[in-house]
Amino acid sequence: MSNGQRLFKAILLAPFASLLVLAVIFIESLFRGQGNLFVEGTVVALMFGFGFVSISFAFLILYGLPVHFIFTKLLIRHWIAYVGFGILGPVSYIFITHIGSEIPNSMRLVNYVVFGSSGLCVSLIFWLIAVKPNTVNQESQNS
Repeated sequence: MSNGQRLFKAILLAPFASLLVLAVIFIESLFRGQGNLFVEGTVVALMFGFGFVSISFAFLILYGLPVHFIFTKLLIRHWIAYVGFGILGPVSYIFITHIGSEIPNSMRLVNYVVFGSSGLCVSLIFWLIAVKPNTVNQESQNS
């Protein structure tokens, strides 16, 4: 598979990794005894999931791809760099949106954790699909 095909596949699939965060939220609500409320609101949960994936797509296109192209030019291929910037972007966005707002600190923390976790999942899956195969090929050519 060519680099372009892997990149296209990563763009299409990686944002769905943010659903892992939604799954963890659901499981956590089950342990708190609120799972039945989540299940009863299936339509709301599906819309929330669709919105979550849509936001992940937007972040990947507007933030992740430019970072990826810069990393490619600088020959940065390590997963920690991708995950670090994958967390930094969404958390910075939430920080900026909370400036001057009256959102309680507990809700701010939840937003930081959710957006940061989503950024971690999406960037790691993106790296696994689009970058890691190139890293493995580079290492085998250098040996």
